[in-house]
Amino acid sequence: MCQCAKLPDIFKLETHPEIERQPEIGAGNFVTLHRCGACGHKWRIDAWDKYQPQFVVRIPEGSDWQTFDATALQKAFLVGSRGGLKDVHCQWSGCSRPQVKGEVVYCVEHLYETGVRE
Repeated sequence: MCQCAKLPDIFKLETHPEIERQPEIGAGNFVTLHRCGACGHKWRIDAWDKYQPQFVVRIPEGSDWQTFDATALQKAFLVGSRGGLKDVHCQWSGCSRPQVKGEVVYCVEHLYETGVRE
């Protein structure tokens, strides 16, 4: 029995490595597409990169996996992995969004722009 329905829409591959053992049905620009043999869910897996986490993203039914924009999911993951947001404004010039918790002084938008993913 598969666990796809219980998995979040985005997670690091290291937390559920069994996803990578699902049949690969496509390959693209630094990603592969896998489909669960039991339920048919499609999962896009980032290529390994020593500088970034290897994310797995659920591809919604009817979406084109190669053009699906997971940026919102990645930003939500980033905020969640850092414990949420502070009640302090971002230090980026002219920005008034709240800072991400932790040892950073930027909002999620600007932190993400710097390349931080978790």
